[in-house]
Amino acid sequence: GYHIAYRISWISSFLSDRKIQLTFDNETSQEVPIQIGIPQGSPISPILFLIYIRYLFEFDEELDEEEKAQLSQVRYLSYIDDIALVASSKSLEANCRLLEKAASKLFQKGLDSLIQFDQEKIELIHFHARRSLNLDQYQIRLGDYLIKPQK
Repeated sequence: GYHIAYRISWISSFLSDRKIQLTFDNETSQEVPIQIGIPQGSPISPILFLIYIRYLFEFDEELDEEEKAQLSQVRYLSYIDDIALVASSKSLEANCRLLEKAASKLFQKGLDSLIQFDQEKIELIHFHARRSLNLDQYQIRLGDYLIKPQK
């Protein structure tokens, strides 16, 4: 009882009433209150972030049986704020469609939670056995953004 309440109170205090102040070229701004985000530099910050994003990878309640079966083929790996989606099959085309669907769901859940993914940092990597394969045709589209495979 007490230990849980104390920890929740401590985390709430850690995330509340925060301010930011910037210094650039020996000029310091006034303090500005911030309402979102997790303080960086503390050992607890990555843990809180992982707790916060955990639900991004849970789709069970919002999917029909066919979508559940499809997305169960995608693996989600996360380390701090880096996320990898992995699909494996005998078809690069099928992998692309799976990854496209999974990434779209993930991005939408992120937007709903005020988490923004930097589209410029998205990479698509295909691992395959054929050397002469033209990978440019195996792309993923997320909204208006086209992700081409890395060479």
